[in-house]
Amino acid sequence: EGHASVTLEFSVGVDLDKAMADVRDAVDLAKPKLPEDSDEPTVNEVTFASEEPVLTVVLYGTVPERTIVQIARTLRDRLESFR
Repeated sequence: EGHASVTLEFSVGVDLDKAMADVRDAVDLAKPKLPEDSDEPTVNEVTFASEEPVLTVVLYGTVPERTIVQIARTLRDRLESFR
């Protein structure tokens, strides 16, 4: 079973509600490219008191690790374009 995660960091002052909505929209757009037997991607917000907000996207399924990693990198690149 393959697994990949993407971690996003946002600058202080970013509208996190909008950022979360943008990330969820981007993940939704990527879903058709995932293998049919992949589990549903998850999007979780993690905020550290002394750090900038961090967002983690987890992708996993019963596909080769290489496939999951390629999808995760593509998703990361698309999400980073929101900066």
